Amino acid sequence: MDFATLDVTATNGLNYSGITNTLSFAPGEKVKLVTIPILDDVVKQASKSFRASLSNPTGGAVLGSQKTSTITILDSDPGIGFELASYSVWENAGAIIVTVLRGNDVAMGPITVDYATSDLTAKAGQDYQTVSGTLAFEPSETVKTITIPILRDGLVTKNTSFRVILSNSTGGATLGRTSTSVTILDAAGLGTYRTVAPPFDTALTIARAQGLNILTWGGGGQLQRADRPTGPWQVLTNASSPYAVRSSLPTTFYRVTRPRPANLYIPSSYHSQTPAPLVILLHGYTLTGDDQETYMQFLPLAEARGFLYCHPEGTLDKAGYQFWNATDSFLDYFNADPDDAAYLRALIEEIGRQFAVDRKRVHLVGFANGAFMAYRMACQSADLISGIASLNGATFLDPSRCAPSQPVNILHIHGTANPNVRYAGGALTTTGAAYQAPANMPAFPGALQTVQFWAGYNRAREPVSEPEPSMDLDLDVPGLDTVITRYMKYSPGGTVELWTINGGGLFPTFHSGKSSSEFAPRVIDWLLAHPKP
Repeated sequence: MDFATLDVTATNGLNYSGITNTLSFAPGEKVKLVTIPILDDVVKQASKSFRASLSNPTGGAVLGSQKTSTITILDSDPGIGFELASYSVWENAGAIIVTVLRGNDVAMGPITVDYATSDLTAKAGQDYQTVSGTLAFEPSETVKTITIPILRDGLVTKNTSFRVILSNSTGGATLGRTSTSVTILDAAGLGTYRTVAPPFDTALTIARAQGLNILTWGGGGQLQRADRPTGPWQVLTNASSPYAVRSSLPTTFYRVTRPRPANLYIPSSYHSQTPAPLVILLHGYTLTGDDQETYMQFLPLAEARGFLYCHPEGTLDKAGYQFWNATDSFLDYFNADPDDAAYLRALIEEIGRQFAVDRKRVHLVGFANGAFMAYRMACQSADLISGIASLNGATFLDPSRCAPSQPVNILHIHGTANPNVRYAGGALTTTGAAYQAPANMPAFPGALQTVQFWAGYNRAREPVSEPEPSMDLDLDVPGLDTVITRYMKYSPGGTVELWTINGGGLFPTFHSGKSSSEFAPRVIDWLLAHPKP
């Protein structure tokens, strides 16, 4: 049978030497040993893991239930020190968090270590706020963080830096990396925003009937009126097609604005001759695009990873909330029925016309109602979408309503304690929410059924679940909380994964005053690593 290793959080060539081999059992032979070299990178870090798998047995043999094994590499580097030798932070970020790690081969009793900041080219009190103190590690505790406020005084015109230093360890701990530098990046060197709106045909018509102007239009834009062709133009906020209005003026002009222009972030590394990935973030119901970005905090990653980034706005309903007209289980409550799938496709295509977009790396990330919308886009625009990441969403319960034209990479993330979009599926509930869903809403599939449906669409098979959690995505859940289930075989461009957050609710806590979870970089890096073939 074949034997192979696969990265999980460990990296082949850095943490271990990967192996792909064929094991040959002689007649009557029952045991084979496989030696996998473990590499010491001399860096204090969290435990990392890789997977070994068996496949393709011959000679009439069949594989048992234990087809994979997860190997965890425990950090053995001594002492206590900074995780990284350097950090960078935007001058308008508000704060930077640096991490201090404790090695595993020293006595695991209580220890302490002092820390303090020190100027390099940055000035304490002007560019950053000086901090000092003592980190106290409890027995077996291995990670601590230091939060340093970043000040923006408007005088910074170039990058500056300062240092954080560790000293005076107690409890028998030795010092490892005792110093790290923090570079404050001048915000003037960041990327820029550009407004993009999809082209559309309003089909605006005006007819006279019994002294009224009857206006009809399409495309989702807002109706405006003016007394002259040159304006100024007044937005008729509550107007929807058809719209009847009596004008007291002899002449009135009408037009329809382009629907929902969106701000596109262009990273500073962008070059018009080099196609860049595109990530679209879809907000939840009652939220805005800015709200969702504040929650997810993908913007720093867009600059660091060099991808185009957009978080557009949904349609405003009669209750004053923004929404996406997604699947039948989570759609427009007031039956306006906007074609949000057409809008998003047109927006992506317009971005592609104006900018160099890597067409093999167009990704959607959705939360709740936005996650349902991401699945609708994967069903209807599989030729355009490389992959989606769904947080607390679901696909169509009726498989006949989803017919993707080609595989789409699927990352489904769901909390088991979500009271509104339940992990096991069912109809939407709104207990404790700011809105009330109509009664008798159609049911949606649970997390497991959702990924099973998409495994079928993508011809994926052989799901394998990790035996224990390997990620910490929700800061409100103690310790590692997320278990990964992967389909090991799939069509090209059709990876299917489920990340189950044990104890996670509708809004997992990704950020606190002292730390940030693994969520944002994990999700973005997963998407960027899964392009179309």
